[in-house]
Amino acid sequence: MNTDELEIILAENQKRLDVLQRKYNPVTGQDAPGMRFETFIADFLGGEKLFLPVEMLMEPFIVALLNCGSFQQYIHRFLPKDGDYNTQREAVLRNFIRLRCKYDFYFFAYAYARIKNKDGGPDIPFYLRPAQVKLVKVFERLRKKDLAILVILLKCRQWGGSTATDIYMGWIQLFWKTNWNSNIVGHMSTSAANVFAMYEKLIDNIPIWLFYDLGEEYPTDIKKFAGVGTTQNIKEMVPRHCKIQTGSARNPESTRSADAAMVHLTEEAFFPSTTQWTPQQVVNAAISSVNVETPLTFIVRESTPNGKNEFYDEWQKTKQQDDETGEPLSAYTAVFVAWFEIEKYLSPMTEEERANFAIELYRRRNDTKNHGDYFWWLWKKGATLEGIKWYKNKLKSMSSLENMQQEYPSDDIEAFRFGGNIVFDAYQLEELVKDCAIPEFIGDIEGDSVLPENKTCMNNIRLVAKAGGPLSIWEYPDTSEKVNNRYLVAVDIGGARQTSDYHDIVVIDRYDLMFGGVPAIVAEWHGHAPADQLAMRCAQIAAFYNNAFLAVENNTAYSKMNKTEGEISELFFPILVELYTNLYSGNQSKTLKRRQKETKWGFHTGRNNKPAIIQNYQHILREHGYIEREVEATIEMSYYIFYPEKGEYGGAPGYHDDRVMARAIGLWISTFDMDAPSIVTQKSPEQLRQEEVSKLSSSTSPVIGNL
Repeated sequence: MNTDELEIILAENQKRLDVLQRKYNPVTGQDAPGMRFETFIADFLGGEKLFLPVEMLMEPFIVALLNCGSFQQYIHRFLPKDGDYNTQREAVLRNFIRLRCKYDFYFFAYAYARIKNKDGGPDIPFYLRPAQVKLVKVFERLRKKDLAILVILLKCRQWGGSTATDIYMGWIQLFWKTNWNSNIVGHMSTSAANVFAMYEKLIDNIPIWLFYDLGEEYPTDIKKFAGVGTTQNIKEMVPRHCKIQTGSARNPESTRSADAAMVHLTEEAFFPSTTQWTPQQVVNAAISSVNVETPLTFIVRESTPNGKNEFYDEWQKTKQQDDETGEPLSAYTAVFVAWFEIEKYLSPMTEEERANFAIELYRRRNDTKNHGDYFWWLWKKGATLEGIKWYKNKLKSMSSLENMQQEYPSDDIEAFRFGGNIVFDAYQLEELVKDCAIPEFIGDIEGDSVLPENKTCMNNIRLVAKAGGPLSIWEYPDTSEKVNNRYLVAVDIGGARQTSDYHDIVVIDRYDLMFGGVPAIVAEWHGHAPADQLAMRCAQIAAFYNNAFLAVENNTAYSKMNKTEGEISELFFPILVELYTNLYSGNQSKTLKRRQKETKWGFHTGRNNKPAIIQNYQHILREHGYIEREVEATIEMSYYIFYPEKGEYGGAPGYHDDRVMARAIGLWISTFDMDAPSIVTQKSPEQLRQEEVSKLSSSTSPVIGNL
């Protein structure tokens, strides 16, 4: 590293520190988040500059007050001359404060919300930390667009995400809506008590006049917070007629609310699954009353990671789009805060120490043995030098880097990465997703007959567009030149019923292997069908792709379809071999040590070869050895697990592995059992004529007469 490179790193580090340690003044509004305008009120805060949210300019009172320039001038111009000045000033000040609280959450939180001091001592004002600001910015962006506030929050250790969420919900009830009820559901009943305690602390610190609009009469002795009937888990913010209900996922009936407009699900990934309720059913019961088309409705699903479950599923959906419309599949906005975005995870350094640390970090950037490459990755990810030093020191007290990553994840992939015996690396799957795309075609395929026993089903094979159809095509078959061993169709057989595993027919294009490239997924049929119809679809798709080499997993075809649907060997291969001939059989395997005596169609997977097939898939993924197109395949791969107690591979409980196996089989055959693709030279008519002449000449023997 030369001096210029070091200076660049140190300058970038200072920028990151400035962002992480940036402070705002919650009273004046200077440097506070959101769009603000600069102004002042001469007789307020000694005439100090104020930076107020631009939304406040929608209020005629605020515009009039700022035009006057002071409370005194406003009173002189707009209020009765014979009124008591001190009383009038107090009324004007209160109205200004109430409107400031309504439009400036950061001011309200500091002025009136009180939270526990983790260093001990009395409660302290709620000054938002950088991670909390990141979350509230999302709330505010959605609110200002008049949208429902729907957020899924993946937490990294304790940084106050739940506190910010609950106080923001209380703020909406205080200043934006009356009769706007909230429902807070935790994985344990103790969370209910904690939430009520937070609400009571919030309400106790708010003066009674702040609950009411200017001019609205109110009793000075009104109870701010009260229970509702004999119910222990519902209380009411009396002046605003807003109920706050809490419940536990272990007691699902307590989570129901017929009229909740706001819901906070806390530690959702830890909701238990019972014989009567699944976590998803608990979630559905809690949020069922929320009309997500209405502005200021509010759902926050929040949790620390806990492996692969319905919370993970919803998180993944935020990254996905509808194949046809491109619309997001999830209504939720995802928020994740990395450990290095939390300002307390820093180890201070002198200038000399910082420079030496940067030099050492760069020097060991390729050191895999001592995690030097990972620490350099953290720098590229956005961590500060002070943060990486803290991380290195903290790692010394952890049993392994993997445990450190689980406790202090750097991104959402890392957060979910270490749950269970996941087969495929999450970061490699993220790279795979980058090539996934919306299909060029969605529908199905057909011939002149819909009956597999009628061979005309292979005539006039054509595509039929159909919304939500089982066939997706990203690249149509290339007929511009003839290439041997180009297309491969791999099939994993499922079942005919909707509750069965899916059939998966995947088409792999091997063309780029001729030029040092990698194979690519170009089409996929994914659905349910009877065995005879499946055989016909396999034949039609393979024929459509230039008479591709067709390899069918035969474990099911030679046994029982899902062990419930009867023998299909009489249906599947006998039908298939009558319709299509370019088929894989076990006799063609180049990896078998012993030849089979008779032809057995298809590709067999079992205990002897399945580990090798999956490990080959892992190797290909590590080497970026194929191009994926279907994002659902990468999701299925993320749930593919090794079960050490059984010594088996398979999908996680409740998840399929059809797409995984079709690809694993196809990539194995492409690697080991197929010759490289090659272009068939096209001969001109003149070349063909000359070959005919040559053949005739060579077949004519000379006649030798007697001399």
